[in-house]
Amino acid sequence: MRKIKLGNKDVFVTCHRKIEHIKFNKICDLILQLGHNIFHLEKSSVIIVQGNEENYVVERMNTDTYTLHVHYVIPKQKVYKITENQTIS
Repeated sequence: MRKIKLGNKDVFVTCHRKIEHIKFNKICDLILQLGHNIFHLEKSSVIIVQGNEENYVVERMNTDTYTLHVHYVIPKQKVYKITENQTIS
């Protein structure tokens, strides 16, 4: 678990036990880059944060504190974008 200070608020970041320490550090850096935009998440909502090499599935936990939990790290090669015409790129 890590506590990140964004402005005057504390954000707690946790992760699944199978996520490596290096990848956890990367998502914490990405959350810092998102800054105050991260505060638009409602409780129990899930987002995908796109990094350079991986995508991260992050959930805002339903707690009194502002806690984000990283569930999965997905390599970019395994993520597909589906367009309006249902074509995969």
